[in-house]
Amino acid sequence: MRNILLFVLLCCLSAATAQTERRVALVVGNARYANSPLTNPGKDAKAMAVALREAGFSVTEKYDLRYDSFNRAVTDFGRNIKGANTVALFYYSGHGVQYDGKNYLVPIGAENMRDEDDINGTCVPENNVVKKMEIAGNKMNIIVLDACRTFPVVRINKTADNGFAEVTRLTPELLVAYATWPGSTAADVPNGKNSLFTGSLLKHLRTPGYDIEQVFKETRKDVLNSSGGKQRPYVVQDLTSTFYFFPNTTATTPPNPLPTTTGAGPILPKPETYTDPIVGTMVHVKGGTFTMGCQDGRDTECYEWEKPAHTVRVSDFYIGETEVTQKQWRAVMGSDPSYFKDCDDCPVEQVSWNDIQDFLSKLNARSGRYRLPTEAEWEYAARGGAYSHGYKYAGSNTVYEVAWFWENSGEKMLSGDWDYEKLKANNCRTQRVKTKRRNELGLYDMSGNVYEWCADCWHDTYEGHPTDGSAWTSGSCDRRVLRGGSWIDFIRNVRVSYRYVLNPDVRLNVDGFRLARTAP
Repeated sequence: MRNILLFVLLCCLSAATAQTERRVALVVGNARYANSPLTNPGKDAKAMAVALREAGFSVTEKYDLRYDSFNRAVTDFGRNIKGANTVALFYYSGHGVQYDGKNYLVPIGAENMRDEDDINGTCVPENNVVKKMEIAGNKMNIIVLDACRTFPVVRINKTADNGFAEVTRLTPELLVAYATWPGSTAADVPNGKNSLFTGSLLKHLRTPGYDIEQVFKETRKDVLNSSGGKQRPYVVQDLTSTFYFFPNTTATTPPNPLPTTTGAGPILPKPETYTDPIVGTMVHVKGGTFTMGCQDGRDTECYEWEKPAHTVRVSDFYIGETEVTQKQWRAVMGSDPSYFKDCDDCPVEQVSWNDIQDFLSKLNARSGRYRLPTEAEWEYAARGGAYSHGYKYAGSNTVYEVAWFWENSGEKMLSGDWDYEKLKANNCRTQRVKTKRRNELGLYDMSGNVYEWCADCWHDTYEGHPTDGSAWTSGSCDRRVLRGGSWIDFIRNVRVSYRYVLNPDVRLNVDGFRLARTAP
């Protein structure tokens, strides 16, 4: 119950989300046709939904849709993609048919068509999806159709074709990708994990640094080779901007070199690090002066408890490259309190501020030097320290590059249903550390994944906050500070300015921590 109450509070605090790029997708897989069933669409759609979530899309999945349900899904999708900052993607795997120069997606139950004259009222026009995108007035639109399977249509006038025609309505900022060339058909692969087209697309979509045109170019090469030249994917587009499903980042070591300047200042050496055999890599943070808190003109969507912005001088210190992981916690404590305890490299969670004091006591019996960061140290490091580029999130202005949060940590919870077993079944959870881009100091997950406890006592504003970077230990300490947001938070709560509060004995599966150490 306490967990549920927390998330209700998070919703209340997060009513407004940041005006940053949104990624929204509708994925449809139709396979259970009575007269011509298919093997791959269900698997293709499921795999595509997983990949798109990894790429930061909020995904709606639909399977084996009949005509009315299909049209409703397209209508709802049209409502969801409105907004100048939205990238919309529609993926369909199933039967498709061309009639009178137009393309149609075939719902379940379309086997009852008497002839091609029934196509208009029985199948869903591809142009219906295009129209929704055109009306939305959004940033970019992508349609992917693995849909040109052979579909039996009773023919009277011989005007129905199984292969697709080229799209007849091409709106600006739209890319349409077909599994095969206009007028030809694509094969279902009974023994394959995925169809030739979707299987190849999944591989190249996940390749870091491939823009959208490169993704489909490499997919075309693979399908041509695998089919012996019989199936040739086809793309038509009118894009003026570049789009990356995954920017230059990888699952383990993102290839974004650490900056060597402050943007306009002198050349700086890369931060020094050392590796502790128990707690991993610690990064040296060069001290300096910065403006702490949410500052109008620099930051957005400020809460009152993030103000007033004020100048703080921080001394040199070390901070953990990652959040403390489950494996690292077990090495010290001998057990794992995490709710999601099947992942050594995921951050430890369900640890209270008081639990962490026990961890530090046992850890320091061996090394005698670790502590929680002060709130000022935490924010200074999240902003990139002396290397800061002034990003809104820890390492980027694009939240999907650096943070695991509400939109990309699994199934989006539009219903507000926070049943943890359901969330876990949908893989909505914490994620492995170092799977997002690092910030300017080389630190991972300072936005999202789990909240991070700090040493400070909580105060409702920054009035009277220490200006020397030390922990705020005056006043009532029955509440403690957490920073960074979590896997279940809205975009607004993973900004570097955001701060949160809990009693020090509370254990939640959104809360973890990162180690710090005073520099010699």
